[in-house]
Amino acid sequence: DFMKWYSGLWGHGTEVAGIIAAEYDGGGKGINGISDKNNIRVIPFNVFEYNKNLNTVKLPHEHKEEVYNEINNNQGNLGIDIVSMSYSSKVFNVDNEDGLSQLAKKGVVLVASAGNNYNDSKDIPEYPASYESVISVGSIYPDGKISGHSCYGKKVDIYAPGVKLPDFRTTDIALKHTSDKGFFYESDYDSFSGTSMAAPYVSGVAALLIAEAKALGISKLDPEQIRALIVDGGHGEVVDPAGNVKPILNAYYSMKLLHQRYYRNITPPPYVKAFIAYNSDRSSG
Repeated sequence: DFMKWYSGLWGHGTEVAGIIAAEYDGGGKGINGISDKNNIRVIPFNVFEYNKNLNTVKLPHEHKEEVYNEINNNQGNLGIDIVSMSYSSKVFNVDNEDGLSQLAKKGVVLVASAGNNYNDSKDIPEYPASYESVISVGSIYPDGKISGHSCYGKKVDIYAPGVKLPDFRTTDIALKHTSDKGFFYESDYDSFSGTSMAAPYVSGVAALLIAEAKALGISKLDPEQIRALIVDGGHGEVVDPAGNVKPILNAYYSMKLLHQRYYRNITPPPYVKAFIAYNSDRSSG
């Protein structure tokens, strides 16, 4: 079965899910994911196809279209708010673009990795990141400079960490690569690099923003409002080889911006009013 093979050999999807919603195991390894584990549910969709005879993985366009249709058809039932896509292709596909556009119109936030070919996306677009409805995420080194693998350009909306991110448990049958068979051993951790790792950082922050807005009683924000909070809330700058200047993801400032733009326009619930009054009295006294 494909999912057992793919998860066991690479663990790519589990790495991505871990950045969003992992729970620190308390044993000195692993991490806490970006989002609140109590308010998020990760629903895996497989977009890869494994050829057992050739031992290769590919992203057939018809299969991705089926996946997008499946998400579209079940978005309401499953309660999908965000689709995080850590894969890329140089082939534009109008059916895939339409499927994602339909999801965006339903209020689903779309996030994708910019690609790992270190080229200008204006000259060589990577999809789905280059579709208009998608937030494109590039990768940076720990020092804030664009990583040596990340695609860049005007279409990239924001940059996030994507180099040697530490200690992700890959799967129950994974990690430790062996040179003789190419398999992974049970229950271990490792670090990973790529825009595939940067994209879920943005998806995790999007989940935080959606959950916070709901908790504050703010009407559901549309995908472009979430994109604006993420991009405008970016702190610091990345200058790519083409001279484009783009922000670096910052959850704190995006959350602060959410409160500034939307919370002041609604009537706070009684417990929030009491909290504000209490702190005002303390600061004045």
